[in-house]
Amino acid sequence: MKRLPRRSFLKSLLAGSVALPFACTERPVRRPVGDVPSSFIDRVSPAQGHLLRRPVDSSEFATARETTVDTLVVGGGVSGLAACWKLRQAGVQRVLLVEIADQLGGDAAAGQAQGLVFPLGAHYINVPPAEADCVHEVLSDLEIITGYDAAGRPIIHPDHLLRWPAERLWEDDSWSEGLDPFGAAGTGELEQLHAFEDDMLRWTLYRGQDSRRGFAMPLAYSTADSRVRDLDAMTMAEYANQQGWNSARLSWLIDQACKDDYGGTAADISAWAAIHYFACRFYDRRVKEQYPTDTLTWPDGNQFLVQGMARDLNKDECWLSTAVVGLLPGATTTQALCIDTATGESLRVHAHSVVYAGNLHAAPYVVP
Repeated sequence: MKRLPRRSFLKSLLAGSVALPFACTERPVRRPVGDVPSSFIDRVSPAQGHLLRRPVDSSEFATARETTVDTLVVGGGVSGLAACWKLRQAGVQRVLLVEIADQLGGDAAAGQAQGLVFPLGAHYINVPPAEADCVHEVLSDLEIITGYDAAGRPIIHPDHLLRWPAERLWEDDSWSEGLDPFGAAGTGELEQLHAFEDDMLRWTLYRGQDSRRGFAMPLAYSTADSRVRDLDAMTMAEYANQQGWNSARLSWLIDQACKDDYGGTAADISAWAAIHYFACRFYDRRVKEQYPTDTLTWPDGNQFLVQGMARDLNKDECWLSTAVVGLLPGATTTQALCIDTATGESLRVHAHSVVYAGNLHAAPYVVP
């Protein structure tokens, strides 16, 4: 029997797919059971959030239940949990974390339905670069990093590594391996892509006069050189125009990166922020041996890390559904005025030190 070439077979299959549904018994559509709970979307209700905006009268808390701690951490997202974890590692015993939502994690929260867990926000991290020593500490404590090789590169437990699926695109009557938008690009577009990659690699390897990387994580480890910081005064679209990059495919790639991390296009995002996306994580394949960039992920997303950092916190050290509505500095301690959003009970915490790890837009309502 004569074999039909794959391309011809696929063409006939695609053409036949128009008539096929009319020749077959209708297949029932499987729909999810019930509506998606609103708690999957809104971890904090408007009523809870508005507690932060109301004027605070400290006299209301005169008879409130009180407790005293060494350190109060406001906010139970990844930053707040990392602060608690580090404080405990340093030997600080009386630590209290207060979170307005009913679940820890913030943007790394997770949900569960029909026996499955799934991330509601942040769901992966890359293997951290060497300067992100604080992240290395956490990953080592959680036994995600199991050691280091002779070159100092982290060894990752295989259970946490993302296994990329085999993928391909059907475009212009043929298959191309992978999901590379430049797979069918012309010579001019490829030249611009390579020029862009070279430029991002230069920024990746850039060291300032202070010997710090141009674009590092955490951000505080980046150089303060004006050559790098001045990039914040122009948009990424303006920067690309200066470089002579006008490829539609490259513009799409840069826009997608800006949307992914910042929610805007290259015309909205500064060149510094956009370049940080590419330059801070050693994406370039040419430096993969020196700087591995494997991806770590879990079924519940970064909630896995949240639960790991919170594993030693008991209910007396972690108050959920509790809003800190005001901080009142005193001579020896700071008073935190809190409201249990489930019961309405007023609470007062005396803390020798306070770490604010909540949302920045809420800080003016809480931090004096």
